Amino acid sequence: MPEPASAFSKVEFLISAGVTGGLPSEDLPELAFAGRSNVGKSSAINALARRKRLAFVSKTPGRTQTINLFRLAGGGILADLPGYGYAKVPEALRRHWEATLSAYLQTRASLCGLALVMEFIGDENGDPAPRISDLKMEKDEAEETFRQSVQNLKRIVHSGRVHGDYSTFNILWHNGEAVVIDFPQVMEFKNNPNAHAFLERDVRSLCKSFMKQGVIADEVKVLREIRAR
Repeated sequence: MPEPASAFSKVEFLISAGVTGGLPSEDLPELAFAGRSNVGKSSAINALARRKRLAFVSKTPGRTQTINLFRLAGGGILADLPGYGYAKVPEALRRHWEATLSAYLQTRASLCGLALVMEFIGDENGDPAPRISDLKMEKDEAEETFRQSVQNLKRIVHSGRVHGDYSTFNILWHNGEAVVIDFPQVMEFKNNPNAHAFLERDVRSLCKSFMKQGVIADEVKVLREIRAR
C-alpha cells in the first residue's frame, strides 16, 4: 500500500530574514523549530520533508544565523530559528540573535506552535549519561571534571544568569565532557534581587559535591574566578 500523504511532503524554501521586519506578512500559521546550536533543528525539518538539503545542516554550531522560512504546500509555514547557547560567535552577534528571537517569539502573530528540539545525552543503545554524583572518579578525572564544571558555571554567570541548583546531581559526564542539565529554575541577575545569593549557594554546592570526589575545592577562590571578567 502507498504511504499516506504527509503535510510536510511538499515543502519549499520561502525566505531568510535577519530581523523581524524582513519577515513576510502574517497570513499563514507558522510552526517554529527552536533549540540550542547544533542540536538538529535543520535535520528535523529535512526528515519531516524527506529531503536531504532543504534546510542547511552544518557540524559547526551557529551556522543558522537567520530565521529561515519554508512554505507548506497545504498552507502554513515552518520556521528554522537560529540556535542558542554554544555557538562560538562574537558577543555582539549573540545579543543580536537574542533580540531577534525574543521579538519573533513575543510579537509574531502568526506563530501558532513551537517545536523545541532537544538532544539526548547518552549512548547509541539508549542508555543515558550518568550524573557525576553517581560516579566514583579517579583523582585526575575528577579534577578535570571540576575544572569543566567551573567553566560551565562561569559561562552561565557571564550570560547574566544563575543556574539556581548547580551541583554534581545536575551535571552529566558524557564522552569526557561535563554537561549541565536542569534549567527550569534559571534566573537573571537583573530580575532577581537574590540572584547573587543563589550563585553563592551554587558555588558552595558544587565545591562540596567535588570534595566528595577528593578534589580540593576552595569556595572563595572559585566564586572569585566565576565573577572575574
